[in-house]
Amino acid sequence: MATGRLHRRQVPTARRLSRIIKRASETTELQPLEPHPFAQLFPAISEEKVTELSRDIALHGQLEPIVLYQGKILDGVDRYKACRLINRGPWTIEFNPERVKRTPEEYVIAVRKLG
Repeated sequence: MATGRLHRRQVPTARRLSRIIKRASETTELQPLEPHPFAQLFPAISEEKVTELSRDIALHGQLEPIVLYQGKILDGVDRYKACRLINRGPWTIEFNPERVKRTPEEYVIAVRKLG
């Protein structure tokens, strides 16, 4: 019986999990992010498109992460704006040049050409 109690304590309830997620997104939301200069090599989408993107993120979640480099947004400025619009903490990852085998500038250009 002690094992059952231990197991219940290890698995958070849906209510607790909801509070944890909310707290995590609030923490993330407190840290405003700015675009990296390389991210500004290409124009941003229109405000109308950002609103459309925010609706999609609200319905389906953020499908692609926002890539950070030197504490700034390397890729995903529009996704970041859409997340902010709906008060949702963004999903971010750190740029890894070894994994993508590109410099930050090459990465931004490649992503925009492919995207």
